[in-house]
Amino acid sequence: MILKEYVKNLFFIMLAVNVIMFTFLLARKILYKEIERRRNEIKLVYEPKILSYIATGDRSGLSGDLGFLEKRVLKDMILQYSKVLKNGKKDDLIALLDRDKIVRSIRKKLESRDKWKRKIGAYEAGELNISEVARTLIDLVDGDEREQVYVASNALLKVGGPSYICRVLNRCLDEAIMEKSNMMYLIETIDEDIEDILLNLMRWDNLYLRTIALEACGRRQYRGILEWIFKGFEDSNKEIRISSLKGALSFKEFPYMEHFESLTRLVDDEAWEVRHFLAKNLKKVDDPRVIIMLKSLMKDENWSVRSSSGQSLLQKGDVGIEALVEMLDSEDRFAREKAREIVQREMLQNGLIGTIRSENLDLAVRLTEKMNITILEEFEEYEQN
Repeated sequence: MILKEYVKNLFFIMLAVNVIMFTFLLARKILYKEIERRRNEIKLVYEPKILSYIATGDRSGLSGDLGFLEKRVLKDMILQYSKVLKNGKKDDLIALLDRDKIVRSIRKKLESRDKWKRKIGAYEAGELNISEVARTLIDLVDGDEREQVYVASNALLKVGGPSYICRVLNRCLDEAIMEKSNMMYLIETIDEDIEDILLNLMRWDNLYLRTIALEACGRRQYRGILEWIFKGFEDSNKEIRISSLKGALSFKEFPYMEHFESLTRLVDDEAWEVRHFLAKNLKKVDDPRVIIMLKSLMKDENWSVRSSSGQSLLQKGDVGIEALVEMLDSEDRFAREKAREIVQREMLQNGLIGTIRSENLDLAVRLTEKMNITILEEFEEYEQN
């Protein structure tokens, strides 16, 4: 009798617990759904106003007291449109929010034991320009987790600009912690003039930082790096030679003729990467000797070098096309096949014949005849196989 009563009571207790849990979960689901509906309504109201503010600077519809949920939605939209909010517009929108509360929220995330929360906090700090957490970001930059170091470095440079670039560069001396491409991206996010900082890196006895400086200065058109690029063409380290060529290639106008002899020596460089970027650079050099250099590089054993050489010849107009036509009869199989591939593609996709000037119609005729013979030979070879 006692056991029966005990089982009965246990059954009702479990039933009550299940009913309570079901009711709680149902209410929670209804509440979250209602919050999401309300968030969407708020977004529909404020998104056009934010886009209007970005386009025209009119923020008349973004004034007044905002509720808790409205501030949350506005914060999310600031993060969403962060890349196009310039010239203080982002700060104006952040001023509508409770900045102290945002700082506390981000700091809590940055100090969390959860690595994903730390990364989210670092991202928000950078996008919202929360400089108050710079010290905490520095601690994360000094950490050992690669993704965390990258995200925190990105945020630190956004909140502090050039003042923290040396700190980030020093941390990145360990190439295992951040790849060069990531460091280059971080430098590009800095809007301020950092020429002096980058040029100073060339005086450091560190290969990694010197290659970054050579390439970054080229991308930012800092002509103070020209002397180092010229020296880099002759450097004994292949990484410096490669980065010097990358830096030169990034310049809209580069004085190649001042050190043309250095370029000619790179045709026979032992590193295929050097020959590859040399071929890319030669398309910008206005000198008839370049055609001879590119024809030599078309015979290179490396596919990338041959491809870059062929593309550079195309950029040379009729004289380059003439060189490609000659390469169709080259004794070198690599050069012959690459020339055929490039010419066929350009004829089919970009109307290569139509790019030849009217005074050089004989070139167009020879090119057409040569390609017809080539196609016929390929067909006969296919039939035999």
